[in-house]
Amino acid sequence: GESFCGQSSKSDMKGFKTANGVYESVAFRKQYEQGGVYLLDEVDGANPNILLVLNSALSNGYIGFPDKRVMKHPDFYAIAAANTWGNGATSTYVGRQVIDEATLDRFSMVHVPLDEQLEQEVTYMSGLPKDECDRWLRIVRQVRRNVESHGLKVSVSPRASISGAKLLHAGFTFKDTVEMRLTKGSSPEVMNKMMQDVIY
Repeated sequence: GESFCGQSSKSDMKGFKTANGVYESVAFRKQYEQGGVYLLDEVDGANPNILLVLNSALSNGYIGFPDKRVMKHPDFYAIAAANTWGNGATSTYVGRQVIDEATLDRFSMVHVPLDEQLEQEVTYMSGLPKDECDRWLRIVRQVRRNVESHGLKVSVSPRASISGAKLLHAGFTFKDTVEMRLTKGSSPEVMNKMMQDVIY
């Protein structure tokens, strides 16, 4: 798969021919032609031209690559991952594009909830002792509950757990780690709501 942004171009999906006329292929071509799963990560941040190429490839069952026309393999599957529902920027994800309805119509939408068991297992791999990891996870999860219950526009993703445990393992204090990974310069009002019932 690929992680896309506004600077991504159609050649990221279709490949290109060099100055010598040699076709340079891409991962999308391989999966499309030979079968497999292709992940379009950060699709709500992608250049809209990328999505037009994808729309054509999914709807028509074939696509014109720079060297030849290729039929879609029956076992080709495209998965698009995004931080929004495709309706454009939010207060949390300000750099997101509105995704064209034609693109949205080609996909079924699935909300993937946070997997706290997976979050815990990956946090344990940080090198921090297990009891300290558990202590950090309790802090992160209380902050996450506070953010949800107060409707705060703050993200408390598994990255906070994983990278926070790495910071603690590197020698930072819990107080420092909370400031670096959770509150991140929030206003005093927001910080008070985030830290409600949090015990270091």
